[in-house]
Formats: sequence, structure tokens, C-alpha cells
Amino acid sequence: MLKTFQLIFILTFSFTIQADFESLCFDLNGTLEKGHKCPNTSVPLLTKVCFFENEYGESHFTDGCTGPSGGHNKLFLKSCVKHDLCYHHEPMSSGKTQKQCDIEFRDNIFKACLEAPDRSKCEKWARLMYKSLRAFGSLAYRCDNKFVSDYYQYL
Repeated sequence: MLKTFQLIFILTFSFTIQADFESLCFDLNGTLEKGHKCPNTSVPLLTKVCFFENEYGESHFTDGCTGPSGGHNKLFLKSCVKHDLCYHHEPMSSGKTQKQCDIEFRDNIFKACLEAPDRSKCEKWARLMYKSLRAFGSLAYRCDNKFVSDYYQYL
């Protein structure tokens, strides 16, 4: 029952502000494709997915922000991508747990709220996004679980 609810949550909140996401993908010399299935977990990513390589030729992918952001996707985008990469390449790359990836994400989105016109509103959405992630993120953790040399170098 819980996994069904988690999948419904992912399907319901799978959205990305496409212009910002597409621009970021372009900056990473990536390619956009519609939909993807996590190689390790078979979780479907139903939004556009950006595939790109690092300087070592290792492949990465991200679907940007796919949770409730209250219109703060642009502020949260780089944090979402970093979090995607942490989920996709841990614990193989540096031994981080899902909770460590999530705490880094939480800290990054709250830091991004410092730039928001309405910081209080942004922080409310950041709390909701973090709580949603902690409740439903387990489906996406270890999506790829593939060692890479440095997945934070881009952002």
C-alpha cells in the first residue's frame, strides 16, 4: 500500500519548470529525453530527463525538481540536481546515506531561500519539500548506485 502511495505521489508531483531546466541541461552539454527508468530500481521518471557526462566520460542524469516547491523551482533547481546526483550515485561514490543526501538538500534549499523575495514563504515550501522527500524519497535513492569520480563539479 505504501509503495503504491509513494508512486502516486511521484506521478502527481512530477513537474519541472522546463525553461530553467532545459537551460541548465544545455549548459551541461546534455540532451533532454522524455521519461526514463532508473537503472537500479526501475522507478519511472516521467518528466523530461537531462543526460550529460562529466570530464571523465561518466554519465549522469537528472529530472530537476519534482516535488512541491510553491513556485520556487528556479531557486531550488541546482539543489534538486545535486540531490538527484547524490541519490543516483550513492552510496557507491562516497558512502553517503539517503538521509545524508536529504540533509544536504534541505540545507541547500534553505540557503537558496535567502535570495527569495518572500523568505518566509520560501522556507515554508522548503520545509514541505523536505518533508515530502523524507516521506517518499526512498523509491529514488540508489536509482543508479554507480560510482562516479565527482558528481558535484557541475553546480
